[in-house]
Amino acid sequence: MAEFILHHTHRARDCGRIVPELQNTAHALKGKTFFCYCPSGNHGGFFQVEAASVEEALSLLPEVMRSTTEIYSGETMTIPS
Repeated sequence: MAEFILHHTHRARDCGRIVPELQNTAHALKGKTFFCYCPSGNHGGFFQVEAASVEEALSLLPEVMRSTTEIYSGETMTIPS
């Protein structure tokens, strides 16, 4: 499995439908942290997920979120003290 950051963005008027979509359709994301930055005035957020491919990572999201999500593959690193 590879690690991915899913960076989703949306318009302010779409905020009210994103959370219900996540709650109703994204079973693979249940219990995952979604860093939402909507309170800053920009609208969107980040998920960190593991998946076998970019396509699988994107498929974890509800359909309504996929077209406005960028996917980054990488690895989690610890900065040495």
